[in-house]
Amino acid sequence: MKIELEKCQIEEIPTLSCFEDDGLQKPLIILSHALRDSKEYWQVKLEALAAAGYYAVALDNRGHGERKDKDSGARLFIDGGVNVYEVRKL
Repeated sequence: MKIELEKCQIEEIPTLSCFEDDGLQKPLIILSHALRDSKEYWQVKLEALAAAGYYAVALDNRGHGERKDKDSGARLFIDGGVNVYEVRKL
């Protein structure tokens, strides 16, 4: 069977999903990236999880990847440090 990698949206959240298209039900694994990354960070791991029999999904957290706005970096990082208040809002 072929491993499928799909880019789609779940409600307003951009995602990458990866699975083996064999018609069987699979356990779901959701991956969330760290600061300054995006769902694409997980692509290799998504493919490995799909090959191991999982339905794996990575998402863009608020303020990251396709959900990033022009002010995201300025709000999250101040004077070389992390603005914990803004990170918690994510």
